[in-house]
Amino acid sequence: MKSTHWTDKTLAEVKADIVARIGLRHPFLGVDPAIVHEVVERLTSLERDLWAEEWSRVAERFRLQGEALAASGEVSRAAEDYFRAYKAFALARYPTPVNQKKRQAYRRAVESYLAAARFFDPPLERVVIPFEEKSIVAYLRLPPGSGPHPLVMHWGGIDMWKEDTRQGAEAFLRRGMGSFTMDIPGTGECPVPASPTAERVFSATLDYILTRPEVDPKRIAVQGGSFGAYWAAKLAIVERARLRAAVFWGGPVHYGFQPKWLRKALKTRSYLFDFRQARFALFGVKSLKAYLEASAQMSLKTQGLLDLPSVPMLLINGKRDELQTIEDLYLLLEGGSPKTARVYPEGGHMGRSLVGSSPDIQGLIADWIADNVGSPHR
Repeated sequence: MKSTHWTDKTLAEVKADIVARIGLRHPFLGVDPAIVHEVVERLTSLERDLWAEEWSRVAERFRLQGEALAASGEVSRAAEDYFRAYKAFALARYPTPVNQKKRQAYRRAVESYLAAARFFDPPLERVVIPFEEKSIVAYLRLPPGSGPHPLVMHWGGIDMWKEDTRQGAEAFLRRGMGSFTMDIPGTGECPVPASPTAERVFSATLDYILTRPEVDPKRIAVQGGSFGAYWAAKLAIVERARLRAAVFWGGPVHYGFQPKWLRKALKTRSYLFDFRQARFALFGVKSLKAYLEASAQMSLKTQGLLDLPSVPMLLINGKRDELQTIEDLYLLLEGGSPKTARVYPEGGHMGRSLVGSSPDIQGLIADWIADNVGSPHR
């Protein structure tokens, strides 16, 4: 199979998987079903370039509509079309920009997201933090009032980047908490690849957050989803003095970094496509051997952290997760400080339903964080 192909699935299987995910599963949550069907009908091969081209075609249509509406003063409708453009461009680069057309789509996704964000309420601030001769780029949103406000630092995983975390941001804001979202190492605009010391990018970000008078320094929590849960778990331990709570939502800590699990997970058919390429991109590696070697170094057990105290932690996943093993959630429960866990017996990755609609896990998380930082439920 050509290296430009996404997957070992057939074209018919990929199309069926896409249609089954519409409105129910990532990455097609919040995407107009008619648009998804439109693109699916135009897919004639398993070529990454074709995927990027067809989604970019849709995105450009929405972007131009947004520009016209903004020029005529219809800001609410303009924001909607800019956001639709962002969603389509983000799908064009999905899961990771491995070629020129996907890289171009990613740049356009960020541009369209920021165009939509001009009209967010409460507003979004693009934050740029100097870091090791590069920059950390993040998005800050704060609830109304002068504060100081509790704040949630949150992020996704290998394919859900900072522009994709609006649902979580809105959940926190409704409960009177600020939202600070960024890309994890090896993704998006993060200046460093994943490595055993890459938590320094989060620590530097926390240094910056603590300079903001609108933020209550004693009420900062973190939430990490999928691979990003790894960083939340590590920060819960190594940044215990500066954090109030942490959420580990469907990620690895030890078993998920072992060759036996990784060889199995890389073959899963539960991921839409290009899982291997997205995982390799985290570490900036090109071969399975290099990926397995880099992953082995990430284990929090090997790093001697799992028996150390942590901030209060909420652990969530589904027993039927094929991307991140549930065994790592149980391992976290066995050592260190007592923790709270919610396991979904029939849930897949991050506890989400494998068939039909999923429970409101983000709402559950937001309520738990609100309880831990002293903010009301909404």
